[in-house]
Amino acid sequence: MKNREDKRLYGRKEEVKLWFPDLNLPSYKKLGQYCVEKQISIDLIACCNVADNETININSSSSNTSKGSFLDIATVGLVSKLTGGEVLKFSSFHIKSKRNTERLKREMLRILTDDVALESVLKIRCSEGLRPVAIHGGGIAKMNSEMNIPCVKEGTSFCASFEYTQDLPDNESTAYIQISFLFTTTNGERVVRVFNTVLSLTSQLSSVFRHSNIDVVTNLLCRKAFSKVDSNTSLTTV
Repeated sequence: MKNREDKRLYGRKEEVKLWFPDLNLPSYKKLGQYCVEKQISIDLIACCNVADNETININSSSSNTSKGSFLDIATVGLVSKLTGGEVLKFSSFHIKSKRNTERLKREMLRILTDDVALESVLKIRCSEGLRPVAIHGGGIAKMNSEMNIPCVKEGTSFCASFEYTQDLPDNESTAYIQISFLFTTTNGERVVRVFNTVLSLTSQLSSVFRHSNIDVVTNLLCRKAFSKVDSNTSLTTV
């Protein structure tokens, strides 16, 4: 893997290129898609060390990069994102450091012992007049209202955005959303969980802002921005 780190780009417009997946390595995205088809989830634990004798020559005409370990998280992390896995990065990792090794043990133990849902399918249905636009989270969307995730963990969360397909009836005061979650337990049982939500309708914009959950709104905006980064959209539009 080519070391793309170039400290001369920090603080400049060209720095945004470092945050995008490397277009010259599309195999990682293809690997993630293949793993989803085979119901395989991948957790990435990156233990990156920095060389003790690392030096920086600011007058060098070549790329000003670190001499320590390099890992292109933006590129290889796509595999974990698509398969419902995690990305854990240990910067300045040293195997002789008790702090590093203890944390690594804790994280590996948590990953191996977490209660997870396997071969998961998330499906969203809405009442007439609404439709899902996108589901933001790990996995691959088969359509705007359905997503396949090989592994869903205890701390996994999803966000969804909706749009109006028509004007809602004036005599209606509520709208309904149903979320069905089909998965396989660690015991091999195929089960489904169904969540039904009733939303109040209003024609007053002030009521929308008054009753909005700012944490959920912020979470959704962040996920939409991250999805644009993954799709190589210019950061000026994020």
